[in-house]
Parts: sequence; structure tokens; C-alpha cells
Amino acid sequence: MTEQQSLRIKPDPPRQFRQLGVLVLDGSGSMTEMTSGNITKAEATAVATRDLFARLKESGVAQNFLISLITYDDHPTRLIDPPVPVEQLDVHGDYDPTKGHGDGTKIHLALEEAEKLVADFLAQAPPAGIDHSAVILLMTDGLCNEPDRT
Repeated sequence: MTEQQSLRIKPDPPRQFRQLGVLVLDGSGSMTEMTSGNITKAEATAVATRDLFARLKESGVAQNFLISLITYDDHPTRLIDPPVPVEQLDVHGDYDPTKGHGDGTKIHLALEEAEKLVADFLAQAPPAGIDHSAVILLMTDGLCNEPDRT
């Protein structure tokens, strides 16, 4: 490697924090309904997911994030588990939450599953070092079969 080539190689920036993002995507039957944009709610959710992943990959602090993804109807399914670094996300992936779903909506079960992922992530954080945190992002049309539990 020439000196000029070595000057162009940038070291990975150090981690400033570690954050887990858990996407929780509604795959219930109501998500097959059409939106005003002439696509289904599920398709709109998949587009939003790909767009979010693309933005995260472009971020100057992308190395700080891990992502996990749960889809659900009356039961949750871990689609991306264990959590992966942002750099490994597929921005062209199929994130249609209705695949393998389509029944009723039990948001509370999906949120409970997300809580387990967050608890595991935070429990693995070293006691000293950079801050660890988590965000749960719920994408739903808001219809729920058990709103009192949600």
C-alpha cells in the first residue's frame, strides 16, 4: 500500500453510545387495507422500514446502533433476532409485516416481546463504559383486539 492510499483509509469512528432499536410492525388483517396512496398499510409500513434503515446507514453515528424487528398479529414473530448492526441491514429487504400473519391484533404481546429484547440488551451492557439505551418503535394502524391490555 502506498502512502497516498493509506491516507485515504479512514479508521472506524469510536462508539459514543450503544442503542438498540426494536421495530414492532403490525401484520394483522387490517394492514391489508388500502391507503390513500393506493398501497396497502403493510406496503406503506415496509417502505417506511426500508427508508428508516437507509437513513440509519447514512448516519454519521451508524456504528452506535443495533436493530431488531418484530412482526405481529395475534402472536409476535422475531424477524431480525439477534439484533444486528445498522451496517448489516438490508435496505432492499422484504419487510411486509403481514407475511406469516394476517389474523387479529394483540399489540400487547408484541410489546411484551420487544420488552424482552430490550431487557436482554440492557442486561448485557457492561457496568462501566458507554451508555446503553433502547427505543421501541411501534408501527400500527391502531386497531387492537385487547386495548385494555395494550
